[in-house]
Amino acid sequence: MTPKMRVSQQRKRAQNWRQLLQETNQYIDWMILLPVMFLMMLGTIMVYSASADMPTGSALSYVLKQAFFQLTGFFGILLIFHVKFRWQTRRTQWLIRIAMTTTIFLMLVAFVFGQAINGAKGWILLGPISLQPVEFFKITLILFLAYTLGHVLKEDDSLRPARRRWPQIFMGIALAGVALDLIMPDVGGVLIITMIALTIISVRWRPITVVAWAGALGLAYIFIPNFISLFGLENSKSYMVARFIAYINPWQVASSSGLQLINSLYAISNGGIFGRGLGNSLQKFGNLPEPNTDFIMAIVAEELGLFAVIIILALVYLIIFRLITWGMRTKVMFYRLTLYGFAMYFFMQVLVNFGGVVGALPITGVTFPFISYGGSSIWSLSIALGISMNIIKQIKHEVAQTKEA
Repeated sequence: MTPKMRVSQQRKRAQNWRQLLQETNQYIDWMILLPVMFLMMLGTIMVYSASADMPTGSALSYVLKQAFFQLTGFFGILLIFHVKFRWQTRRTQWLIRIAMTTTIFLMLVAFVFGQAINGAKGWILLGPISLQPVEFFKITLILFLAYTLGHVLKEDDSLRPARRRWPQIFMGIALAGVALDLIMPDVGGVLIITMIALTIISVRWRPITVVAWAGALGLAYIFIPNFISLFGLENSKSYMVARFIAYINPWQVASSSGLQLINSLYAISNGGIFGRGLGNSLQKFGNLPEPNTDFIMAIVAEELGLFAVIIILALVYLIIFRLITWGMRTKVMFYRLTLYGFAMYFFMQVLVNFGGVVGALPITGVTFPFISYGGSSIWSLSIALGISMNIIKQIKHEVAQTKEA
């Protein structure tokens, strides 16, 4: 290669990098990316602090794995954002269907061959890392429902009957995936998936759907305690029933299933407004069995205080607000349904996790976005944000073209 050719290649590379940076600055939503960066950094620090007394590993081993999950998740967001992807094509439709079917198959593998953890079978062990396929099923289900309800069902009725049957077939496969998640059992995951599906369906059709299902969930919230008492399930050995009993009256089962919630409330009360100081939690030393995953927000409240918890919640809801805002700005139904679906995904993750920590909801083993330890959750949420920011980039590009025209 001649010196002139080398110089030419270097100039092309520099030009490509300038174009990439220009595209990043022009189309990236910093009100999503900056909060994610802060949450990831804080989550890594808190996992290190919360893992000080874990019986299954050292704090250093947990923080190294968490840092790996966060870094790969963050670069995954940027990678997906920069991919020039054509979302509204038939090839994309089949890729989404195949991805959803693959995640359901992995869920089945985890259920049949996986090891039971906390009363549920949903993990595939890959050496030092455990993979939870249901986290990725949430992503593929959102994309499938958004594409099916926003694009496929709007096609001309002159399509061949065989082609019109494909959405129905894969809708049945999706329902099978939800049923599989229920029998694992993964009550928290099923609740999140149900609310995601209802959100997408209601946006596409009638908003009254969400009202009706919210009423049904409210009735369940009221009548579950009476149901347990009526059928004498207080002495049941079921892990999920024990969690519901602990939610109803943790002090009744303070020495067993109610211990988690009681110690979580102790941790929150210890923290006050500004906390005891980073690393100074008392409840993480043998009292909370899952201090770096399900109950990490209790440790955050104890060490950093109510003020830090409010900041974390505000940042998460800023991300949700931006997703909803961009969903409202686009006329493309697939884009709107996808962004609304991901917004509900984040909202339900926060609601179910933090609701369990403070005793407002039963404990269901759901992680807090980017704060809790766990690779599957971080990667799933990162993929969701990467896809969302890619769609937002395309919405911004379309808006810019409209203004130029």
